[in-house]
This record gives sequence, C-alpha cells and structure tokens, in this order.
Amino acid sequence: MRSGYVQVIVDVRGTGYSHGTWDVLQAREQKDSVEILQWASEQPWSNGATAMAGISYSAINSLQAASHRPPSLKAVFAVEPAEDLAHDIVMTGGAGGVGFMPLWIGLVNGLKFLPSLEALLAGNFDPAWLADRLADPLVMGEELLEAALFADGIAAHDGPFYAGINPNIENIAVPTFVVGAYHDIFARGQVRIYDRLQLPASQKKLLMGQNFHINPGYRTGGAGQPPTLDVLERTWFDRWVRGVPNGIESYGPIVSDQMGGDWTVTSAIPRAGSEPRKLHLHSTASGTASHALHDGSLRPEPSGPARLSVGPGVQNVCSRDAAVGTAGIVAILGAQCTRDNRFAETEALTFTSEPYAHRLEVSGPMNLRLVTTTDLPEGMWHVTVQDVSPDGLSTTVNSGGLLSSRRAIDASRSTTTATGDYLDAVHPLTRDSVLSVVPGERTVLDIDLRHTDFVLKPGHRLRVTVAAGNPVRYLPLIPSLAATGLQPQHVELDPGQPSWLMFTAK
Repeated sequence: MRSGYVQVIVDVRGTGYSHGTWDVLQAREQKDSVEILQWASEQPWSNGATAMAGISYSAINSLQAASHRPPSLKAVFAVEPAEDLAHDIVMTGGAGGVGFMPLWIGLVNGLKFLPSLEALLAGNFDPAWLADRLADPLVMGEELLEAALFADGIAAHDGPFYAGINPNIENIAVPTFVVGAYHDIFARGQVRIYDRLQLPASQKKLLMGQNFHINPGYRTGGAGQPPTLDVLERTWFDRWVRGVPNGIESYGPIVSDQMGGDWTVTSAIPRAGSEPRKLHLHSTASGTASHALHDGSLRPEPSGPARLSVGPGVQNVCSRDAAVGTAGIVAILGAQCTRDNRFAETEALTFTSEPYAHRLEVSGPMNLRLVTTTDLPEGMWHVTVQDVSPDGLSTTVNSGGLLSSRRAIDASRSTTTATGDYLDAVHPLTRDSVLSVVPGERTVLDIDLRHTDFVLKPGHRLRVTVAAGNPVRYLPLIPSLAATGLQPQHVELDPGQPSWLMFTAK
C-alpha cells in the first residue's frame, strides 16, 4: 500500500492451495485471470483500475489476460514472457529443450501436493483439495511421454494445444512493458512480442538484458544502467493506471544491454541503418582455433569443395547455450562455461573471420545456410555465434538448432533479404511439415538464430561454431535420436552451393 496499490497474488488453478486441475495456460486458466481482474476491480479497496505483472509463467498469464481485453485492465508489466512456447523452448528446431521443461513440469506437479501448513496446524485440512490433486497427479505427463517415445507425438507442437497457449499479441490494447534478455530461455520471442504489439511507441517498451532466466534485472540500478525492475514497474503503473505524468512514455522505446558494449537506446532491433551482410563458411584455416575439431574461416567469397565431418559430443554441456537451456543453472559451473566457448568448440567445426578494423554493431535475427549430408535418415545441428577477442576468448552471442527433417519453412512467418535469402526462417512443427532426409543426398538447411544485439570492437572477430547437437538445449526426442544413429554428420562446402551466415549490421 505504500505506493498506492493493493497486490493480489493468486495460485493458478490446480497448483499451490487452489482447487481444481492445472490447465497449463489453457482456456480455463485464461478465463480465471479475467475473472480475477473483474473481482479485484469490484472490491471496496479498488478504484476499478487493475494492472498485471509477473515473471515467466505469470508474464505469459499477463499477456494472455490482456489479449482478452478485460475492461478493468489498464497496463501490463511482463518480465521474461514467451511468444511461442513450442518454438521458444519446448521443441526449438524440432529438438527437445530437456534442460528446462521436464524439470519444471516435475517441480510443479510435485509442489502442488504440498498442503497449507497453516491449515494443517489449525485442523482445517481440505480433502477436496487433495482429491483434485489425485484426479490428475501428473499433468502433461502423458503428453511428454508420447512426444519422447513416438514420432507423431511432436505433431501437437504447432497444433491446437500450443495455439491455445500462445498469447494473441496483436489483440493487446493496453500499455505493455516487456522485459527480456538475450540469454533467456524465451529470448527467441521477446523482440517478436514487442514488434507484434499494435501500440504506439509511447505505450509499448522493451528492455533486453544479458541475464539468464533465473536472474532478471541483472545489470540494472547502477550508474549508466536502467532503473531496477521494481522502479520501472511502479513508474509504468503510475503513468497508465493512476495517470501520473512522469514521462515514462518517452522512455526507450527499446533499451538494450548490447553484448560487448553498454546499455543503449534504440527504436528497433535490427537497429536503424543496419544492412544485410553475408559471410561464407570456408575450409581454409583461420589460424585462431587450433583447439577446434576443424579451424575454418568466414570469408566474403565461397569455399572450394570440402567435406567437414562432426559427430555428437558432450562438451557443449559446458557452454553458454546450455546455461540458456537450463534457465541459468549451468552457470554454477563457472565462467569457463558461460563466458568462453573454447571448451565446447573442441568437438565442433569453427569458422572465424578476419579481425574487424572498425567497430561493428550486429543486431536482429541471424540465419545460417548449411549444406549437409548424413549417413542415416536424420541429422541434428547446433549452431552458435561468437565474438572472439584478440586474446582468443570466444564469447557466445547467439545460437540456434535444427533437426534436418524439420527444415521446412513457413514463408508467411519468415523474413528474407531483398535478394531472397532467409534472415529469419520459421520452421513449422507439424506432422505434415516433416521432410525426409535421404542418406548421402545433400540437405540444405536454414538454421534460424534468435534476435541478438552485440558490438564487435576493432580487432575482434566473428566466429560460427557448428556441432552435432547440444544434449541440454537441443536434444532430439527418442525416435529422431534413433534415426541419427549418433553418427558423424557432414557439412558440404561447395562454391556452386555455398554455406553462409546471414545477419544485419552497421
């Protein structure tokens, strides 16, 4: 009440101390959110205006509720939300995000059985609450098992279940502040949420940090940094819920913690003035990655003919991308994993540019065109992009993954350059979109990498690292994993059919 607000915290139906069955962001749960807002607006301590705020699941709740346009809702402050759960974390590129989803589902299903200690001590245990838990003890357990064991199980990931979860961003009509991060588990969708909001720049804001999912607000509150998240949230609500003229509408609209740089303000990602650039994967050694399975180059011209092979490994469990896929848990292994990719590169192919003579700002999505062959009817590819400093430190600034059979592209949701090359390729995750992989025949992939924003300082290099999967962030489900045979896969470098990295920079 010190700031003039009453905070209402509600356990999602079927979790905590709430009755019912957990509906996992589906229609019943969304209706609950709307009904709670209506109830709150009618209480004697309310002036009829409500707002929603939350982190992760609660941020998704907030966007969902706003998309239904409840009359009392005046503003949203969503910290680390998802735009598209299937593509963002559950089955990115057709491979399971096993470092987060199974653990999270298990924790919620387990913790929902913890009774209220206060009720127990007072002798008020509610048997109906327990009956609801026992009616569906392992919510989503059947779906996870089906997806893991049966090839058709993943068909649902672009089907009605996830369509019912993903917020209808275009339908949001209230001022919305989105807080995301370039290393968040939902990083793929947070710039997309901002872009999809049909609001003026004064009523939509985006703050993108360098944190993982478990530490939102990292690098805020200090000199030259944005205010802490609680200050931003209160200021946002003061303006749009209480009508206080505090000038927050002029903030940003995008405040980005550029990797390799500082906090900056921009109107868009990619940044104004950015232009598409293409660098080809080249077999010639760069002389900078003797530690790698192969030390190749990134060059303006295509490579001569070469076949480079890479097999599945485990060392990229110690990597920034593994930390992303575990919401930051892998960060406890230390800086060797999260700040230096060279340990993971020992089981991968690397392609490194010449040092840049001038500062280069890279922002927006990236795409890796990769011409491949496999010896079996499936392949799994994991790609990271690094900023390599003069002392050799290899810092991951972007990543992506793709199962070869999931290479189909939804052109209506994808972005191309003026020459028709993909800059942001969106791969559908339906049964009908699966494409066969013929052993020994070339398979051309466009591997989408999430939005990024980083600075290459003079003397620094750009590196692309190609691996055969990442067992934490991109693990094929059992049918697809069996189809790969865990055998080596091949990158086919050919001047007539080149492989390249496409990005925007200025």
